[in-house]
Amino acid sequence: FQVHTMLWAAARSSSAGVDASPDESIAVTAACVPEAAAAAWRVSFEEAVASMLQKTRRSMQKGLSGVAKGVINLVDSSTCGVPALSRFKDQAERLRVLATSHGGLASLDSK
Repeated sequence: FQVHTMLWAAARSSSAGVDASPDESIAVTAACVPEAAAAAWRVSFEEAVASMLQKTRRSMQKGLSGVAKGVINLVDSSTCGVPALSRFKDQAERLRVLATSHGGLASLDSK
């Protein structure tokens, strides 16, 4: 799995409908994502998914928080400098806050 491809897709998606260069996501290449950061993201993502598959509220919160932290760390480690990645990081931070707040996920309907 190419982690820079995931970041490229996220940058492209984050740029949709925003006043940004249409080719902004092209700047996300394998060269700007250190292999150590990509490997760390893979591990954190797998652990987060494993946690969510336990299907308890606590494990879901832990998993979503893990996904968010992994994305934040990955974007911080990349050298792409793409503004859309900043938006992606902001969205991950919002997910982290939602997942770790006491009323965040608990107040959502489980349907």
